[in-house]
Amino acid sequence: MSSLKKILNLFNPLLKPLAQWYLSKTRRYSYKGIYIRVRPGVFHPGLFFSTKFLLKYLDTLTIRNLTVLELGAGPGLISIYCYQRNANVVATDITPAALENIEENRKLNNAEIKIIKSDLFDRVDPADFDLILINPPFYARKIKTENDHAWHCGENFEYFSKLFDQLSSRIKASQQILMILSEDCDLKKITELSDQAELKLLLVRTEQTVAETNFIFSIQKPIQSGS
Repeated sequence: MSSLKKILNLFNPLLKPLAQWYLSKTRRYSYKGIYIRVRPGVFHPGLFFSTKFLLKYLDTLTIRNLTVLELGAGPGLISIYCYQRNANVVATDITPAALENIEENRKLNNAEIKIIKSDLFDRVDPADFDLILINPPFYARKIKTENDHAWHCGENFEYFSKLFDQLSSRIKASQQILMILSEDCDLKKITELSDQAELKLLLVRTEQTVAETNFIFSIQKPIQSGS
């Protein structure tokens, strides 16, 4: 990571107090006519490039009438965006703050979105969806509070181990599963975990900014020889 990128990173010790202060209050954010509130402890889509990058990529896809799952939806911006493009949308999250935030923003934007409390796929079946969207926490740190779920994947990448294990036995060839990751995460470790679950991460789009580089991966089952 370059010196400039380190400075712009919100987890830089110099910026962390400012970031913590900003994120300690409910903030407003808008994207292409969608107006949301972001509550404390919920991932703020405006402070990072990943959400906007994923939304821009969705513009290249036809999602009308598709059944879409946003896994770990935070404030629900991506879910609302998909609903406005005529998709049938389910939004999940694990924390009460995020679930209440999704409901608040759903009402603000008159979006008919189904909201489910679920730890990954514990209460939803990935096979039920045409498109699954994942903007995961990826900092390898222990989860000590509910707010940590927005950022941390566990000391040993437990989030990704469970994600890939659940997908491995339930994924369908006809569906599309997209996950966005940053250069700040341990891509090698995450790829190793997907390999262990007999899944393939196929890079479909890259975007580089001054602050960071993001990657969109398609999660797939490898094609078996002779099949």
